Amino acid sequence: MPCSLSSVITRSIVQGSGIGPSLFLIYIADLKTQGKDDRLIKFADDCTLLVPAGSSVSVECEMKSIKEWAILNKMMLNLGKTKEIVFHRPHPRKFSLPPKLTDIEQVSSAKLLGVYFTDQLSMTEHLNKTVAVCNQRLYLLCQLKKQGMSVSCLHIVFDSIVICKILYASPAWFGYVNNDHVNLIQKLLSKAFRWGLSGKRYDA
Repeated sequence: MPCSLSSVITRSIVQGSGIGPSLFLIYIADLKTQGKDDRLIKFADDCTLLVPAGSSVSVECEMKSIKEWAILNKMMLNLGKTKEIVFHRPHPRKFSLPPKLTDIEQVSSAKLLGVYFTDQLSMTEHLNKTVAVCNQRLYLLCQLKKQGMSVSCLHIVFDSIVICKILYASPAWFGYVNNDHVNLIQKLLSKAFRWGLSGKRYDA
């Protein structure tokens, strides 16, 4: 049985290996914030930096520290995918955006692990996009129904690709929904039941 030649691994973790995720978490364990009130949330190879307005350490200093850590540990930051979002109240009396970070885009909404957050913590964009995707999946289910898929199988697929999509990360955003958001979801669920794609009538 032929074998490939051996190669020297010079950095990081082999992608796709079983132990890779655990090793990577150990590898970045010493990546920490400078300010005691700042937070660095790590999920796999994604890191989210939270710096409150009253922090003793500025965002610029925190980013400088992260860049220095990356260089020291032979890691590359993807600044093209890095976004800065400044959270604030919907209608503050006095508010001005802080200066933009170098090489980092400042945005009013950002996608974090599949959830869209806006600078005013509104869930309108997230729910609009979620419902749009679910409507596309309803069309797919209609095509499966035309092809002869059984009702019981349709209901299983509906729960798998529509209900799961709606409920994804709901503990993170459900507290921010309003009546308009609930009505939007309810309209989708009622349509699915009316078309026979859902096995029961869901209430949003």
